[in-house]
Amino acid sequence: MSNVLKILSYIAVLVFIVVGAWLSWIFLTNINSADPSVKAGLIGLLGMFLVALITNYQTKKREIDARHFTERRKGYEQFVNLLFDFIESSKNNKNLTEKEMLPQIILFKKALLIWGGPNIIKAWNQFEIKSSDKLPPEKALEEMEKILKEIRKDLGHDDSKLESGNLLGLFLIAEDKKKLLEVGLELRKLMPLSQKLEDSGFVRANREPQKQKRHIYAFESVTGDDPNLLLSGLRIEIESRLREIARNRNIKADKVPLGKLTNELIKKEVLSVEEAASIKDLLPLLNKAAHGVSVDKKTVDWALEFGPRLLDALEDRLRELDIPKLVEQWKDRDGAAVAEIGTELSKALVRAPQTFMQVMRDDTESYNSWLKGIAQHTFTIYESRGEVEDDLYIAYYEELKRLMISAAETLIGGEFESEAQQILNALEAIDISRIW
Repeated sequence: MSNVLKILSYIAVLVFIVVGAWLSWIFLTNINSADPSVKAGLIGLLGMFLVALITNYQTKKREIDARHFTERRKGYEQFVNLLFDFIESSKNNKNLTEKEMLPQIILFKKALLIWGGPNIIKAWNQFEIKSSDKLPPEKALEEMEKILKEIRKDLGHDDSKLESGNLLGLFLIAEDKKKLLEVGLELRKLMPLSQKLEDSGFVRANREPQKQKRHIYAFESVTGDDPNLLLSGLRIEIESRLREIARNRNIKADKVPLGKLTNELIKKEVLSVEEAASIKDLLPLLNKAAHGVSVDKKTVDWALEFGPRLLDALEDRLRELDIPKLVEQWKDRDGAAVAEIGTELSKALVRAPQTFMQVMRDDTESYNSWLKGIAQHTFTIYESRGEVEDDLYIAYYEELKRLMISAAETLIGGEFESEAQQILNALEAIDISRIW
């Protein structure tokens, strides 16, 4: 019987469409031969009819939307009440039991079932799944904030400029923010990302402590004073090198979001998808330090151990184009440019020892001529600039020599050990000289 009714309903709809099309055809056929005044009247009447239909539809839609908005707002208020109760219990170190929260949860779920948008329903389901693992209060609040953001989005708010914790901050006084929102930079989130970068070969594995004589990066100088500043500094140095790498590849880098920038580096095959993804995931975690979250000693130790190796890797990637260009310039050098290009090559050794040696191994003639003349092109001052300036230049080149020794020492024990030893022998025999 039900199948017969379905067939009849389909036939009725088809007949309605055919009759409607036939009447429309008759109307359009005859209106062309009608008197102009009649034609104008019919068109005007048809226009008024269509305007009335559209206006009526829009009015009904606004009424329905307004009614839905009111009901959604009432339902969402249940969640806000639940959030307030949860925060109050957390402040008093008394976690609400599921039984105590159940009445409000039921009220919210009833409203969610009828009025809730799909993203809010998904966010709530995710919260319940994660809550089954007995989340600590601060983690539960993070998940609740996600629901709160979806609620605000459903009500028409644009929260694109809000950061994590901003909404919850409205619920909390300063003391409670410190207690509930300072979730810290968790080492368990940072370690897998650093391990991925090591496994991909982008970051070299850690060396023995005695072989870690190397360039000291700016962020390391704040160790022991302000751990948040240390991690913020690491993030700034990573971002700075990513932008420099992009500029070196003729990629627009200034005022470009990091996400877009790393995508461009992937397209240019400067970074692999895995490398870019790990760095992109790492930066927001480090950025939390700039907002005052707690940083424990283990996280600081991780930053001091892994951060320099990551910056070394970025320096290597940065110099992959610079150093070959310098070597080509060295081949075409003339008398006036020898000192300038030779000194730049010496600096390149400091910045990226691995990349420097890889390029030089492919061009032994340039390497041998650079090393043989290092005392003249890098460590000889050819003109006087005044007594004070001369002393400053000598100090500058003494520091460059020290940094070159440190860079060469990092290569001992690796594939470039023989070349590194040659450089060390040459540097140990050199004194800064002046000619005037």
